[in-house]
Amino acid sequence: MIDNDITFANIKTLSSLFKDKQISPVELISIFLDKIEKFNPVLSAFITVADESAYHLAQKIEKEIMAGEDKGMLHGIPIALKDNIYTNGILTTAATPGLKNHIPNYSATCWQKFEDAGAILIGKTMLHEYAIAASLWSDGYGAARNPWNQVKTTNGSSSGSAAAVAAGLSTVALGTETGASVRRPASFCGLVSMLGTYGRISRHGVIPNSWSLDHVGIMTREVEDAQIAYEAIAGYDYNDPTSLQQDIYSNKNLDYKNNDLIGAIMWKHIEGSVDEDVLGAIKETVKTLQESGIKIIELESKALDYAALTSSIIMKSEVTAAHSHALQLSPEKYSNSLRTLLLAGQDNKTEDYLLALQARRLIHNEVKGFFDSIDFIIAPTTATVATDIVDGFSAMRDRPFEVGGNWHNLHRFSSLLGLPTISLPHSLNVDGLPTSVQFIFDHHEEKKLFEFSKFYRTLQPWNEQPLLEYDLSNMIKEENIDKGGQVKPDPNFLHNQTAALNQLVTDPFTEPLF
Repeated sequence: MIDNDITFANIKTLSSLFKDKQISPVELISIFLDKIEKFNPVLSAFITVADESAYHLAQKIEKEIMAGEDKGMLHGIPIALKDNIYTNGILTTAATPGLKNHIPNYSATCWQKFEDAGAILIGKTMLHEYAIAASLWSDGYGAARNPWNQVKTTNGSSSGSAAAVAAGLSTVALGTETGASVRRPASFCGLVSMLGTYGRISRHGVIPNSWSLDHVGIMTREVEDAQIAYEAIAGYDYNDPTSLQQDIYSNKNLDYKNNDLIGAIMWKHIEGSVDEDVLGAIKETVKTLQESGIKIIELESKALDYAALTSSIIMKSEVTAAHSHALQLSPEKYSNSLRTLLLAGQDNKTEDYLLALQARRLIHNEVKGFFDSIDFIIAPTTATVATDIVDGFSAMRDRPFEVGGNWHNLHRFSSLLGLPTISLPHSLNVDGLPTSVQFIFDHHEEKKLFEFSKFYRTLQPWNEQPLLEYDLSNMIKEENIDKGGQVKPDPNFLHNQTAALNQLVTDPFTEPLF
């Protein structure tokens, strides 16, 4: 007999159950939809539940499987998508007032590839408005809550995707990331999250924020599931001008043993800037890898001190530019908090943006030099475990970034440079909240990333799942949540720090780029 624990099964298990006729796609989707109906009112993981279309598609797929048609292991598997990813004929709101009735007439490439593989869209998930961190709370849509503890945040912006997979409301979910919007919620929710090399997964049909930083990322409960999802959606797409015309595993130099690998740690950016729970997970990971025979060395980086500042300037400039036309035409289509944030960004200075692009090149050159002698970098995924949702905006930001030794610099450089990265849950702290660690690899090293991650999982097993036993009488009321309010950003905050970047790009250790 199949019970609701099936919702936590991995892709390989579900595929085998279909083929062995132990459960049908219709039965499985019905179980997932029943569970969503029960828990989504608490978790707010989904903005739109695609119940009708999911059920009809499951019926079609069931006939295909009964007839012996095999599209692969994703055939009949439920998938959730962040609600800034276009889905033909299905509401796509980006959690913003201006798109509350928006139904696209085409699908994003990443979803189209999933659909071609026989996957079933089960729903569109909660996010921060337009995936921009103006507030934890999206006006008219709400905020996702953490399945491990409903009073805790999932962080963001891919908040609902993380909640959905962690609670067993979907087997796989896609999110998007400009700075850390896939990895942070996945970490808070005890999930695997994976980002490929920039350009490896098409962004066509994904509502853009920052053309040079945006990624589509994968969330699952197991490494193998992340790899199956990656192999399904990665690859060249002529509709995306940044898409890579290479094999998804373009670096085929895999003639190594795990204990031949060399990892690196940058303690300067970790100690003193993360909580004890996070620091403990990092230290234990280093020890575990060393005991397995993997060499771990310590690195120092001068350019990396400027990664968070550089990323923030680029992000702010590109996000403001992406929304400037729509904001000018229809400001009422944005929430008050996001509108205020974007208007402040219009004071961006072109010279700051160009300086940040120059700084990114210098950071890139230094980091690429590291990978001449190492295979991966170990880093914390977040500075803390999941924080209380009532803390609102302050909880989302974790810690302010600084020039110098700070975890934000170590965290943000992978998305800044478009490096393949995987975050893996490590353990539960004394309060039952997940800790995580991330591993950052060189461009095009996705195969090595997956093989190492599966090896790491043998050293540090993870079989935890939330209990999902919520007392609805204690459910956090909307009026008790700090939603970030009317954000009043300082338009000169980043500009006032650009002197530090001038110091970086004129330092004698670098060569001028222009």
